[in-house]
Amino acid sequence: MNVSSDEMEVAATKPFRFFDLPSELRLRVYELVLLVPKTVDLDPTNHRAISPRLRLFLVSRRMHDETFRVFYGRNTFRVFPVHGRFFHTKAPLLTRLSPRYRNMMTKLELRLGPGWNKPPKGWVADGRLGLIHAEKVRSLKVFVECDPASHEVFEGFRAAIGAH
Repeated sequence: MNVSSDEMEVAATKPFRFFDLPSELRLRVYELVLLVPKTVDLDPTNHRAISPRLRLFLVSRRMHDETFRVFYGRNTFRVFPVHGRFFHTKAPLLTRLSPRYRNMMTKLELRLGPGWNKPPKGWVADGRLGLIHAEKVRSLKVFVECDPASHEVFEGFRAAIGAH
């Protein structure tokens, strides 16, 4: 079958109808765009790493309804910020998100670092944090970083100054 140049031109100018794809393919495209390799946290680099991905939310209501479930349901979110710029913030990431988004979350991470016996004032797990809405969470990773100088129980694990 010979296709004329006029027919090829018409075919080339037709817009691609993304929502005509089967939902399985659209879901795969969303995963490729929205899944990030690291834990999502308050971080100054988010405007470069995560913000461009979230522009999909603004395409249309239908696109938002399909994509927010992938982003919040498949990525891991940190409960309290660990970046120095946001360390003492009174509004951790979870409190900044709507209950609708928190409800889609399935994976959370909690980091407790040096000074974990006296956490920052903003690190309060009360109703303001919104964990009550995170009903679908199935994975909670807890990382505890111990400061060997903080307690005598670590005495045997300390290396002498200058020792190799």
